[in-house]
Amino acid sequence: MLNGITTIIFDFGGVILNLNEELTYKAMMHLLNCDKQQLQQHLAHNNTFPNYECGLISTDEFVQYIQSLVPYNISKQEIADAWNAMLLDFPQAHVDLLLRLKTKYRTFLLSNTNDLHEIAFTQNMKNQGIQYAIHDLFERVYYSHTLHLRKPNVETYEAVIQRENLNPAQTLFLDDKLENLEGAQKAGLRTQLIDANNTIMNLFDKNE
Repeated sequence: MLNGITTIIFDFGGVILNLNEELTYKAMMHLLNCDKQQLQQHLAHNNTFPNYECGLISTDEFVQYIQSLVPYNISKQEIADAWNAMLLDFPQAHVDLLLRLKTKYRTFLLSNTNDLHEIAFTQNMKNQGIQYAIHDLFERVYYSHTLHLRKPNVETYEAVIQRENLNPAQTLFLDDKLENLEGAQKAGLRTQLIDANNTIMNLFDKNE
């Protein structure tokens, strides 16, 4: 798997950070008094969610849109808490692994991450007592809301390849979603699916 690899690009949630997206669905459905299909329709309206994830609308604009969906008052904090419910822990073992891999490979983070989530997991890492910031663990970090591009669009991977002068054939991309791996493959990257049966700890224990 790692033969000829000089660079590793990591996804974040579901690969490095433990994640449960259903917790955010449940919290947002409760907050807005709607079902899952209605919530998905709300987020798809005028490309609200992809635009927020790409930083094309601000957090305040996103919050105001969510507030406009119901006839009762909900606060920005209530929305943030529901929106961030999916974010779980950042295992210390993953921190240690990333620090070790950084000494052997060029390592990058490429994540579909919005502003509210970045603020939340940054604080969560501090609350966990992790002594490093996320930017300490990689050569460079790319979030969709600052890159203004998101996976699985092939342009997203190509932007990182070009900015970092990467050789795609020598670059391994890790993600927990098949659609994101397919986008990466179109950009020429080597890919590996990460799931409960094939974690990053298992992958590098087997191959290093």
